[in-house]
Amino acid sequence: MLNHVLLFAGRYRDYQRDGKCPSTTGPHNLAIASEALSDAALRMYHQFPNDSVRHTGKHETSVPDNRRALRIILDNTLKVGRLVHPSEELLEAAVIESCGGGKCHWLQKVEVVRGFFQFIPDGHFDLLGEIQELLDLLQGMEANEAGKIVKQGDLLREDLYFSLLAKRQALFQQIAEDQKRGRPYTDQHASVIRFVQACLLGAEVFSDVDTRGRGHSFYRLALEYLLPGLLVAPDPSAALSLRWFDFDAGGNVCVHPGCAGYHFDVLAIVEKIIGDQAGRAGWLQVSPNIKESVYLQYIADTETAYEEVENGLRWTDIRRMDDMDARRRLIGCFRRWIISYHAFPERGQVFLDRCVHELTGNGRYLWLWHTPDKLATHPDSHALGYDAQTELRNIYHLAIHSETGDEEPLRRNIASNLFNKSILPEYQKIKAGDEKQRPDAVRLLRMALANYRLHADEQYLDFIFHELTEEVKFCWIDITEEGREKAFTTTNGFDPSSVLRGLHDINTQRYRLYQARERIAGRRHVNQLERYFMEISEFRKENRRPEREIAIDILCKIKGIYRYFPKQEFLELPLRELTGRGRIRWHALLLGFFPLTENHFENRFFGFEYKFERFDFKRLLENNYEETQRVLRETGELS
Repeated sequence: MLNHVLLFAGRYRDYQRDGKCPSTTGPHNLAIASEALSDAALRMYHQFPNDSVRHTGKHETSVPDNRRALRIILDNTLKVGRLVHPSEELLEAAVIESCGGGKCHWLQKVEVVRGFFQFIPDGHFDLLGEIQELLDLLQGMEANEAGKIVKQGDLLREDLYFSLLAKRQALFQQIAEDQKRGRPYTDQHASVIRFVQACLLGAEVFSDVDTRGRGHSFYRLALEYLLPGLLVAPDPSAALSLRWFDFDAGGNVCVHPGCAGYHFDVLAIVEKIIGDQAGRAGWLQVSPNIKESVYLQYIADTETAYEEVENGLRWTDIRRMDDMDARRRLIGCFRRWIISYHAFPERGQVFLDRCVHELTGNGRYLWLWHTPDKLATHPDSHALGYDAQTELRNIYHLAIHSETGDEEPLRRNIASNLFNKSILPEYQKIKAGDEKQRPDAVRLLRMALANYRLHADEQYLDFIFHELTEEVKFCWIDITEEGREKAFTTTNGFDPSSVLRGLHDINTQRYRLYQARERIAGRRHVNQLERYFMEISEFRKENRRPEREIAIDILCKIKGIYRYFPKQEFLELPLRELTGRGRIRWHALLLGFFPLTENHFENRFFGFEYKFERFDFKRLLENNYEETQRVLRETGELS
């Protein structure tokens, strides 16, 4: 039908131009046909349920996509207006629809290019050209028809303005309903961006100046969404909890990451709007206010995230936050605190102090540890892509107190927290005597040594000295039969004797080798006594050749212990045993009844001459003073 009408209108105009078939009813017939087509198009247009602002997110799928049908209507509106006869109602509806105040949104994005807005349509058509042509058709109707009154720019501008106001109120009610039902179906960012783009297009087409003096500003409608906290008496319906601005790594205002997927450069758009209204000076006044507003929101968001971690880690049951998730969130807080400092360095010292407080281990987690001889970033932090050691160094250099170059307080805090929160708790969990855990104990001792290198606090060396000499968890140093030290086992290259000598070199008076020898010798002697009483029966007749071998080994080891540290009490058992008051008979018997001074025949299997050994023990006892002097010289007590 439309094609037939267009064909008729085209031929009619050709005939009138060529002077053929003059008609007085032709224009009237074309006007009637145009009105009929316009009424049909308007009826079809108004029955579409689409709304460009409200139907976003999941709401977009609740209505059919009628963009194609609407494009046909808009294209045909121009055809009818050009070739048949313009109809004001259809043209007015087409203008409002094309500007974004109707059913669909026809803009893909708005950019600021060389100080001007550039509108990119969502499709292969000239949106601004079509709008201008629609406006020209409306103006031509009033000029060509006597007494014809149609809406001009001011009235169309007002219609678009109130249409956008109605859309904003409907969007506000829809979002409130979504929140009440707990179903956030509306994509608030997309809705607001479409609304703002419609406002910018309206200002581009009709100008932002309200010639009727009612103060209807498209730019203000946009700014009420984009800068809600910086306007005087903003509309409550525009109060949405959306973040449009954020800080970049240098603390400068930038577009919020949430806008990245919408291709909406809100910062450039706001700068252009304010520049158009108040010039460059106005932007220089508003820009610091925007930064201050973003700063306060940024800090509040960071504090909220930090409190969530604090609350999540207070629990000790299933409600406790996962440690890796908590670390990840804390890392985010660290980075945001650094950005807050860069935004306003003059008042950001507190954020650097909080970072230092956490990274040195005063908070919930340790971010550094020893590997085991060198300080490095904790592996959990490395797993999350955060080099805590490098970050702490950079943060400390930013801090004001780093100008003195004194890192000792920082080292003291790190070492103290590592010792109290890592080394000691792990050490207490080790089961004494469990050889499977000896590598863990070695690692902790090496970490304590690295802790002392980090901060020279002798409590870390006390811990090492106490464990190596008191042997709380494991035996570390054994004594040979010649009275020399040797390690019980070699674990990961750890030499306890060398460590003790190193402690002695650090502080001769505090870590005395003589005292260490006394403790070690006492414990080795206790070990031999326990072995003697447990493995050798107190009834001589029950002791056979295996017990004799054990007893000989015990006597030889006690001799070595005495040579290592000549304490007279160590020789009590050997002398009692070799003088015939012990549990093994060392001399021979005549006819099995009469004792002789000869060596027991079984002693020869082990190369043991009990009379010589008895003499040697007595000699050692008599020479106790000389032996003591020797040990004092070896341990550095005597020069």
